[in-house]
Amino acid sequence: MLHIPEVFFRKIRKIFNRSEWLIRLVASPRRKGAAPERRIVLIQIDALSHRQMEKAMADGKLPFLKHLLDKQKYKLHYHYSGMPCSTPAVQGEIFYGVKCSVPSFSFLDKESGRVMALFNPSDAKVMEKRLSSQGEGLCDKGSSYSNIYTGGADDPHFCVASLGFAPIFKRWKTLGFVLAVLMHWFALLRVGALLVVETVIAVFDFFRGLVRGRDLWKELKFVPSRVALCIMMREITVIGVKMDMARGLGIIHANFMGYHDQSHRRGATSKFAHWTLKGIDSAIKRIWKAGHRAGRDYDIWVYSDHGQVDTIPYAKTHGKSLERVVREIYHDSRNVSDDGEKKSNQNFLNRLGVIVEERLGGHRHLGESPIVTALGPVGQVYLPKSMTLEQKRSFANTLARNEAVPLVFLTADGGSVVAMKGERRWTLPEQADEFFDVDRVAYDEMVSDFMSACHHENAGDIIISGFQSRDEYYSFAVENGSHGGILAEEAEGFCLAPTGIFDTGEKGYLRPTDIRNAVLRLQKRMPDQSQPGDLDRTRKALRIMTYNVHSCKGMDGRISPLRVAKVIEQYEPDVVALQELDVGRRRTFGRDQAQTIADLLRMDLHFHPAMRIEEEQYGDAILSRFPLKLIKAGAICGRQGKPRREPRGAILAEIEVDGNSVRILNTHLGLNASEKALQVDELLSSDWLGNEDTGRPVIFCGDFNFPAGSALYQRCMKHFDEIDNGRRRRLRSFWGRYPLIRVDHIFYRGPIAVAQCETGDTHLARIASDHRPVIADLILE
Repeated sequence: MLHIPEVFFRKIRKIFNRSEWLIRLVASPRRKGAAPERRIVLIQIDALSHRQMEKAMADGKLPFLKHLLDKQKYKLHYHYSGMPCSTPAVQGEIFYGVKCSVPSFSFLDKESGRVMALFNPSDAKVMEKRLSSQGEGLCDKGSSYSNIYTGGADDPHFCVASLGFAPIFKRWKTLGFVLAVLMHWFALLRVGALLVVETVIAVFDFFRGLVRGRDLWKELKFVPSRVALCIMMREITVIGVKMDMARGLGIIHANFMGYHDQSHRRGATSKFAHWTLKGIDSAIKRIWKAGHRAGRDYDIWVYSDHGQVDTIPYAKTHGKSLERVVREIYHDSRNVSDDGEKKSNQNFLNRLGVIVEERLGGHRHLGESPIVTALGPVGQVYLPKSMTLEQKRSFANTLARNEAVPLVFLTADGGSVVAMKGERRWTLPEQADEFFDVDRVAYDEMVSDFMSACHHENAGDIIISGFQSRDEYYSFAVENGSHGGILAEEAEGFCLAPTGIFDTGEKGYLRPTDIRNAVLRLQKRMPDQSQPGDLDRTRKALRIMTYNVHSCKGMDGRISPLRVAKVIEQYEPDVVALQELDVGRRRTFGRDQAQTIADLLRMDLHFHPAMRIEEEQYGDAILSRFPLKLIKAGAICGRQGKPRREPRGAILAEIEVDGNSVRILNTHLGLNASEKALQVDELLSSDWLGNEDTGRPVIFCGDFNFPAGSALYQRCMKHFDEIDNGRRRRLRSFWGRYPLIRVDHIFYRGPIAVAQCETGDTHLARIASDHRPVIADLILE
C-alpha cells in the first residue's frame, strides 16, 4: 500500500515526460527486451585524465560525479587506455575487443596506400569495417553518439564512421521539429547564454594574449565551433540519450568532447578546459536522473578513454614543422606528405558527421621521398621501399643526432625497440624506465603495448616522439594539449561505475577490454566464468546484510529482482539474509527470485519456503560468497489456532571464514505481538540457537517486526549484542523512501566486534523495496 501514491505520481509524470513525447513525434520504435536484461549507458568524457579528473572534482567542477562517489556507492578506478593512447585505439578495443588496432591517430595504411586520419569519415569507415570482422560490436542493437566508430550501433548519431547526419533527425517532420525545439526551450536559453560567455572569453583571451601573438579574429573564429561542439552537441546528445532510454535500448554509448577540444587548444590543465567540465557534469546528472526514471533502472558508467597533457607546439618552437625537418635532413623537398597538418582543420565538421570533400591526403606511394604523418606527440616516418635496412637505420641515426628531433624509436630484431637521442641508445623493454614512469599503475603493460604499436603492420619505419624530457614535451600539431604519446598521464583515464561491477584485484586498474567484457557479461552476451567465492576479500571484516525485499516490488510498483541485486551489489556484502522472496508465484510472473538474485550476484544460496501453495513458494534465503553449509531450515510457531496468519520460518547455515566457523540464522517474524513472542522464544531455545557453543561466532538477523528498544528487542539482547546498540544515531530501515523505525536487526554473539553499520541510502536502496537494507561490518576476533 505504501507504494501506491508514488506509482500514481510516476504515471502522471510520464504523461508529461518530454522524452516520451519526442518518441511519438519522431516515430521512434520502442525496444522490448526480456528481463533481467541489464541496460547500460556508457558515458565517455573524452581525454580527461585520472589526475585532471581528481583536480576538477576537488575544485568543484564535477559535483555530480563526486555525489556518485560519496552517496551512490560508485567506485573510482584507474583506466589504462592501451597504446597508442588515442580514441580510435581505445574504441577499437572497447567496441570490438581489438587491442592496438592502429599505430597512431594518423598513419599510412599499407593495404590501401593512403594516409589515414581517423577524423576523416571515409578513413574511419574503412577501419571500422576491419574491426567489425574481428569482434562483436559492443553497441549492437543500441545507439552511439559522437564517437569515432559506431560500435555496431543500430542508431549511430554524429559518429565519424557513420557518414553524415544522424538518422534520428531525418525522421523529424517540420511540426515535430518545431515542437521538439519548443519543448527544450531551456536548452536553447542555455546555448544562447553560453554563446555570450564564449564570446566574452574570446575577447578577454585576445587582450590577455597580445604578447603571445594572438589576435581577436582568430579567437572569434573558434566561437561557433566551440559553442557547437561543447554546448549544442552536448545538449542534443543528452536529449537523444534520454529518448533512447525511454525507448528501452539495451546499450547506449555517448561521448562528450568539450574538454577534449578545449584542452587541445588551451592545454589540459587550463582553467577554461576545466570550466567545460561543469557543463559535462550537469549533462551526466540529467542522464543519470532520466535513467532512473525510465522505468528500467539503467546502469550509468562514466569513463575517459585516455588522458591529455600540456604540450609545446613543435612548429612554434623550432620555426618549422616536423615534416619539413625530416625533408631537410633527407635532402629532398619534393613530395613529403603534410597530411597531418592539413587534415587537422577538419576535426569539427567531421565530428558532426558532415562529409568533407577529400581534397587533401588520399593515396600516397612510397617513391623516393619519405612520408611523414604527425598528429600529436608521435610522428610516423615511412621511408622509400628502395632503401635497404641498413640505409634506414643509418637515416634513423642521422635523425637522432639532429637537435631538432626530440627522440627516435626504431624497431629491432626479436620484437625489441631501440630509442635514440644524439649518440645515446637505449633498448626497450629493458631500459624503458628512461622514458616511461615505472611507478605508475600500468607500467609493464604500457611498455608492452608501446612496443606492439611500434611493430604494428602500419607503423612507420621510424617513429619520432615529442619527448624531450618529462618537463619539455612537444606536439607536432599546433596545439597546447595533446595525447597519444608516452607519458603516463596520457594513458591514465578513469572509470566511475557502481560498486561490484569491476574487481581490479592485484592489477589495480582497468583497460578497455575489461569495460567491454563487463558489459557483455552483465548483458549475458558472453559466458560468465566466475563461481561463488571467486572474488577476493581484501577487507578484514565480514560484511553482513539483512534485507526484506518485499517480493522485489519497489516503491514505484515495479517488480525487479535485478534492481534488488543491484542494491545488494552496491554494498558488497559477504553474506545476505533476504526475506519475502517469491518462487514460482503468478503475482511475480513465476520467477524464482532467490535463484535469480543469487545468479546475478554469483553467490551461493539456500532458500527456505515458509509458505507453499501448490507450485508457488514464498520465504527467506541466505546468500554467501563463501560456500554455505545448511544446518537447519523449517517453520516456526505462531499459527496455532490462527490459520489465516502468514506462516513464518527460519534458516540456519554455516560458513567458514579465515578458519573461523560462523553460524547465521535468518528469520522473518510475524506481525502479532503474542505470535512474535512465541517465535523469539523458539528461536532462542535449544531447537535453534540455545544450544550453540558460546565461543562460536553466531549472527541472528532478519525482519523481526519489532523496533529497537521494544520488550522483544530487550529479550534478544539478553542473549546477544546488536550492531546499533549504544549508538547515538539510531538506524532506520522502514518505510522505503522515508524510514521512521528499524524492524530489521543484526544480533551477534561470540568473538565478534562491530567495525561499522549502516542502512542503505542510495537512490536504488530507497525505491527497490519498502525496507532499506541493514549492513554491518563484523570483525572476527
